[in-house]
Amino acid sequence: MANIAYDIRNGIYDFLLGTGHTTLRAALAKTVHGTTYHRLYYEQAPQAFPGGVANVTPPYVVFTLLPIDPDRDSVTKIYRVWVQLLVVSLSLAECENIAGYVTDVMDDSEGTLTVGTYKVVEVRRQPQLALAPAEGVHSIVVQYSLIIHN
Repeated sequence: MANIAYDIRNGIYDFLLGTGHTTLRAALAKTVHGTTYHRLYYEQAPQAFPGGVANVTPPYVVFTLLPIDPDRDSVTKIYRVWVQLLVVSLSLAECENIAGYVTDVMDDSEGTLTVGTYKVVEVRRQPQLALAPAEGVHSIVVQYSLIIHN
């Protein structure tokens, strides 16, 4: 039996950092001691890059899977899930730009997003929320609902 959460998480991560999404990749790239990292994280941004060589600083994106709701009809297992992406930056303009890059990649991605062996039926953008700045850090939440089936 496949692990649906693992498949969705890896599908979203690989899709957002796909080679065809150069603008988003460039916005999240940071080179530290000759190694380029892309600051896209699942559930929580780390304090430091691997090896503890440098602190992780904005901009970055943290995504979370909200409850995965299984359903089925007579022959198909259907899964509904919300993907919430938190865009964090030190400037509002950069935060808005990166949120726009995320929506450019995710909108209408039913035909290109791969989630394990499942078929992506629907990718629908949900309300986008601009949060109040906290200690000079700006945040925007971009949300999507997905329907996938086997």
